[in-house]
Amino acid sequence: MNRLKLTLPQQWQWHQTVQIPIYFINYGGHMGNDAFLQLLHQARIDFFKSKGFTELDIDGTASIMADSQLCYKAELKEGDTVKISVACTDFDRLGFDMYYCVQKQTPTGWVTALEAKTGIMGFDYKVGKKKSFSEVAVQQLQLLQP
Repeated sequence: MNRLKLTLPQQWQWHQTVQIPIYFINYGGHMGNDAFLQLLHQARIDFFKSKGFTELDIDGTASIMADSQLCYKAELKEGDTVKISVACTDFDRLGFDMYYCVQKQTPTGWVTALEAKTGIMGFDYKVGKKKSFSEVAVQQLQLLQP
């Protein structure tokens, strides 16, 4: 079987630590694949907020997800502490890629549970069309946290 592979960025711009809630757990006793997208969605919201933006207002332009790629590496269970790292790269006229690395805390250190990428495009929901992000937005989204 051919597996998807991601080349993750060398530097991460933002991190957050959360605990996996019971409602992310499926019948197999681990976090469901759909819950990973929810976890990334919350991380994306929190990352934008850290930059002074929302998903619907990134310096005057809304965002829409164009694609997603998830590569599962380890199970997550209810109560696991995870660190989510985010970086924005590959900017072009209409969007950029957001990379994520989700690591779970173990007694011996952090173990990668998920590597992911979402393509984010600028969008104008009022007219239903793609829209470029401003230069200010691009500069802010590329900045590393101090």
